[in-house]
Amino acid sequence: MSSPSQPTSLPSGDDRNLVQVDDSYVAPGLEDRLQLFWERYSRVIVLGVAVVVIAIAGRGLVGWMGARQDAATRAEFATVEGKDALLAFAAAHPSHALAGVALLQVADELYSAGDFAGAGAAYRDAATSLGEQPLAGRALLGAAISVIQAGKTEEGVTVLRQLADDVARTAVIRAEAAYHLASIARESGRIDEANRRVEQIAALGDTGLWGQRALMLRSQLASSATASDEAAATSDAPADAGAGDETAPMVSFPSP
Repeated sequence: MSSPSQPTSLPSGDDRNLVQVDDSYVAPGLEDRLQLFWERYSRVIVLGVAVVVIAIAGRGLVGWMGARQDAATRAEFATVEGKDALLAFAAAHPSHALAGVALLQVADELYSAGDFAGAGAAYRDAATSLGEQPLAGRALLGAAISVIQAGKTEEGVTVLRQLADDVARTAVIRAEAAYHLASIARESGRIDEANRRVEQIAALGDTGLWGQRALMLRSQLASSATASDEAAATSDAPADAGAGDETAPMVSFPSP
């Protein structure tokens, strides 16, 4: 007689009924997926977050330091007086916007003192330093008038024409350049050209003082047109924009 079968006991530690959670697990739940993702990419995630935090902090620090440096430079500029001090400031801060302003003030001082050759060079330096800033047009305008006053009328007129016809310049700069061109043309007897420049100023719209001066010049041109035509007809040589210093108008520049 055979003995009844005994139930087979599982050895201790037998975990064959456990399901291992890995990539081969057919239907892992959301928590299991998150656990697998974290175990695999936790170091990468932590490192990436650290890099982003450091970058943001670094950018903020650089911005803060830049703002402090800019404030210090502006405070220094507020105390600078005289040509030599302005030149020293521009040399010490060549990449700062106020370097061009300092050079512009130097040029204004030279112009006011009657040093037109020196003023022309200083205005050109200021224009280079100012780059694309709106004041660069003012510096170029100053350079043009300075070289005209120094006797190089043709050179100055060339710059004035470039400024008057440059649509990228402000209306005021273009109007002032056109006004000086109109004045020079009138003094040279070229009434038609002077009228064209006056009309250009009117088309620019609100140009403040230069618009008002253009209106006055228009009336003067109308009253002297006949006399200018007669003078041009009897002249042995045609009038030229570079005929002489007497055609260059005297002009004063406002402070920056």
